[in-house]
Amino acid sequence: MDERLQAVEAELRRIAGELAGVQARVASLEAGVRTAGALAPTSHIEGPVVTASALRGARPQAVVPALGRALIGLGGAYLLRAVTETGVLAPALGVGAGLVYAAAWLAATARSARRATPIDAGFQGAVAVLVAFPLIVEATLRFAIVPPGLAALALAALSAFFLGVAWRSDLHGLAWLTVVAALGTGLVLMARTGIVLPYASLFIAIGIATLWLGYDREWVLLRWPAALVADVVVAGLLLRVSTDPPLDPAGHVQAVQALLMAAYLGSIALRTLVRGRQVIPFEVVQTVAVLVVGLGGGLSIGRGSAAGMAMGGVVLLLAAGAYGVAFAFLERRHDRGINFYFYSSLALVCTLAGTGVLLPHGPRALVWSALAVAAAFAAGRVGRTALAFHGAAYLAGAALAAQLLPHAFARLFGAPMAGVALWPEVVVLAAAAVICTLPPAVEAGLPRRLGRLHQFAAAFVVLSGGTGWTVLLAVAAVQAAGFAPVPDGMSATMRTVALAGGAVVAAWLAQQPRLSTFGIFVYPMLAVVGVKLLVEDLRVSEPATLFVALAAFGAALVVAPRFTRDRLGRRSV
Repeated sequence: MDERLQAVEAELRRIAGELAGVQARVASLEAGVRTAGALAPTSHIEGPVVTASALRGARPQAVVPALGRALIGLGGAYLLRAVTETGVLAPALGVGAGLVYAAAWLAATARSARRATPIDAGFQGAVAVLVAFPLIVEATLRFAIVPPGLAALALAALSAFFLGVAWRSDLHGLAWLTVVAALGTGLVLMARTGIVLPYASLFIAIGIATLWLGYDREWVLLRWPAALVADVVVAGLLLRVSTDPPLDPAGHVQAVQALLMAAYLGSIALRTLVRGRQVIPFEVVQTVAVLVVGLGGGLSIGRGSAAGMAMGGVVLLLAAGAYGVAFAFLERRHDRGINFYFYSSLALVCTLAGTGVLLPHGPRALVWSALAVAAAFAAGRVGRTALAFHGAAYLAGAALAAQLLPHAFARLFGAPMAGVALWPEVVVLAAAAVICTLPPAVEAGLPRRLGRLHQFAAAFVVLSGGTGWTVLLAVAAVQAAGFAPVPDGMSATMRTVALAGGAVVAAWLAQQPRLSTFGIFVYPMLAVVGVKLLVEDLRVSEPATLFVALAAFGAALVVAPRFTRDRLGRRSV
């Protein structure tokens, strides 16, 4: 009995020792896992991909067999090609067998990823890509099995399959290989076949796929080359449609441009509005590119046509929606960060573009003047600096649409233009005068000067347009008095007097608190008058007219600073 108890005790002691050893090993493994977790990145930027660092850290016993298996796989692909070229297999069967062969290697890639063997997954994924994508080129260009137009669809399906496996298995390297191979294959087929429209749509689809892979897996660099290729190819469609005869139908090109805009802007809206995320630099850059390539290109193609008018209406609806998002949805959520400025700027650009297409110059100046006054009024009412910027932008657009600024500079420094419509200039001047009297936008956290942008733009328009009109009316009065044409010296003197008077008027207006923005232009205008005297008046004026010009300039130099000192004195009091 004692012997049995001793045997049992010995066995229990042995089991206890083994359990203690197991516990020590588990504790060491847990410590290693915690250390690796602390050192590993929290995102999925680096997936199981064969990189230089991974190869350096891997044992040769793992890398060399994986490379050997990959070379055997490539050899099998060349064997299939040889069998197809010799006629043992029909081209269609050979291509199909090659795709099945590539799918088998892709399945092996996913299996290696599940087993956490990144070296094997990387080499096997490379074999699958190198086998599958060149087959599309061979089937289209060499064997003529797939029509060029359908090759883009086949390439899209193949890319979607590979990217799906990369996403599901978290294989960052496979995603990169797939995108590079898909873009390269598409560019080769596009260049060799001369067909662009299907491949432009393909590149847009790849760009959107990489965009959402970046959102989900944080593969942030993958989206840039895909977006670049899509933008460049869609921009190239403008050259094809502008040839005589056009290489592509204008309607089809506009459809691709609309697809580029809808795909990217829609994706960005889903992420920022539905998911509530902040706009990132890529989205800002790509939005600008999409607006230039898609919106600008589409409107330039359809200008004056029914399709262009319809596109202009759609753009205005987009502008209304962007304004609603910025000033209703985001304001209600108290989101006054980068998302607000992103959508409000998008609304401004779309409004200018849509009305620019739908309206001729005169009515366009009228509408933009009204929008400038409304934005400036709202800026002071709700205290949003962005609206002050919008008011300045609309007013600048109206001044250019009415040709107020070009005409003003021609009247002040060149030959006055004849045969132009004057009523749009009057409308813009009236709108600018109203904006000058409106209060600035005061927004917490932003400099007060930014809230006066609309006042700055309005003061510039009033001074430049007003002095230009002064010259125009003076020339008309002199011509009515019998001086036709007006002598060069007299014309130069009238311009000098108008500019000098404008500087004095600006100094006088700046005395009022709401019109203090005019004070910014006093000394620049005086400097312009001085340069003009040296460059033009001394060269073309007679002594009598030169006396008037010098007297006007001297009086302005005396009077304008006095108004400025009075304004500063009142402020100090």
